Amino acid sequence: MINLIILFLTYLLALFIIKQKKIFKSDSNQSHINCPTCKKKVKRIERTIQDKILTLLTFYMFNWKRYDCFSCKWEGIRW
Repeated sequence: MINLIILFLTYLLALFIIKQKKIFKSDSNQSHINCPTCKKKVKRIERTIQDKILTLLTFYMFNWKRYDCFSCKWEGIRW
């Protein structure tokens, strides 16, 4: 039982560190987001069920958004 509590607290600490270090964060100050592969402009697309599950698993700490690059066909999520 104590191992589960330690694991849960470690998970929460990891989420907190990711949020503080802004890992996977899109630059919200820009009017558009650039592709990490080809550095061209990407567009928002509809989230998948996996993205919604990811939001639940991160306790709504992150507002995940899905993006698509039409130049290099990159697709991914940022918050």
